Amino acid sequence: MAPAPADLMAGKSLGPRHLEILDGLETIVLTEGFRELTVGTIAQRLRCSRRTLYEIADSKEALVLIVIDRVLRRLARVAHDAARREAALLDRLRAFLLQGLSELHRATLAFSEDLAAFPEAADLLATHFRFAHGVVENMLLEGIDSGEFKEIHPRIAAETFDAAMRRLLDPRVLRESGVGFAEAVAEYLTLFTDGIRAPVPLKRKAL
Repeated sequence: MAPAPADLMAGKSLGPRHLEILDGLETIVLTEGFRELTVGTIAQRLRCSRRTLYEIADSKEALVLIVIDRVLRRLARVAHDAARREAALLDRLRAFLLQGLSELHRATLAFSEDLAAFPEAADLLATHFRFAHGVVENMLLEGIDSGEFKEIHPRIAAETFDAAMRRLLDPRVLRESGVGFAEAVAEYLTLFTDGIRAPVPLKRKAL
């Protein structure tokens, strides 16, 4: 499994006001995008000083990366918690993949377009997805061993999941399909989980 992504807030001493600012910036980034933002406009919209923003990060780009990393870490916590509440492996896998997406329901096409134009942010997202890829592969292995999933190649199945996530982040795909990222992923996961489910044996009719 790929190593867990480094926490971009590690070592930072942030108070309640800093966290409040990050919450506000998260809403802006996810719903409006971030390409046109500057430190000045962020300070104005969130009613804080530039100095307070620079206490969090030394540039707008670094602020955006912290916001995205924070969202993805919360997504991972929600996903793992949802999976732990399920007994059946298929329900556990589906919960892991779907429930975390609730954290991305606000992500708009503008966010996806700006993400595609910001290589560092796209790389950060890919790092988080690679870690999730390993979790999915382990769940697939467990499901295959237990007979709950079909006899599929777990690495190939996990690779298709990873490839699909990358494809669905493409703004052109989202624009042409007319859906947001979270909705697109939910559609894909219906196909994915239905495809790996082991068929239910037919019961013999009594003679």
